[in-house]
Amino acid sequence: GLTLKEQLQWNQAGLPGGRIDEAAGAELLHGHLGIGALGVAALHHDLPAVVAAVKGEAQRPRLRVGAGDHIQGRYLPGGLLHLQQSFPQLQMQVRTGPTEDLLVAVRAQEIDVAIVGVDQSPEGLAVQPLVDVPLVLLAPEERRPDSLPRLDRPGTIHEPLVTLGPKEGMSRLFERVLAERGVRWPSTLASASLALTPWYVANGKGLGVTLDLDVARSHPGLRIFPLEGFPPVRVVA
Repeated sequence: GLTLKEQLQWNQAGLPGGRIDEAAGAELLHGHLGIGALGVAALHHDLPAVVAAVKGEAQRPRLRVGAGDHIQGRYLPGGLLHLQQSFPQLQMQVRTGPTEDLLVAVRAQEIDVAIVGVDQSPEGLAVQPLVDVPLVLLAPEERRPDSLPRLDRPGTIHEPLVTLGPKEGMSRLFERVLAERGVRWPSTLASASLALTPWYVANGKGLGVTLDLDVARSHPGLRIFPLEGFPPVRVVA
């Protein structure tokens, strides 16, 4: 079995330019010590810490995990399966939602840990960096690089843009860098998930800004262009 971090490492083939950050000793996001401490220990497969966290808790300790759709679908199953096999007494609950909503849930102690992509470190929460994922621009395969909007020149871009909603770290990061450059490119279609963004672009709804994952690279009829000068989105827990 693989720990969550090992599962992320195993999937690096789908993350060109990604890397695992070695932040030894950093804690996971957690809402409170008790059950939250169990979540911290379990996701790192630290058996002594898990045993210590279980002492004094309910007969079936609970771990409440929040994750974005791309995290939940790609990385989470292997990690949770490993936990369930290692700690069969652990009752796990998983919820999905926008990044900002999940961080609010951590602060409100509605979940114990959130695994999300962020544009900057969440205020007031300890984080464990997991992987950095580059931003890319999706375009129909017939588009040439010299026909794409210039993102290094001030001005307004009127070409339709498909991206995630404003509560996602990826979208906030993209908009912040554009603002720093004096560029305005409003989103015309808020995709409900990273899996849908390539579909919208392939079907003529506009250019797309997304993460460099295989869900984008495997879609037929598209070209992927790197976004030069844009920092990556950091996936943290």
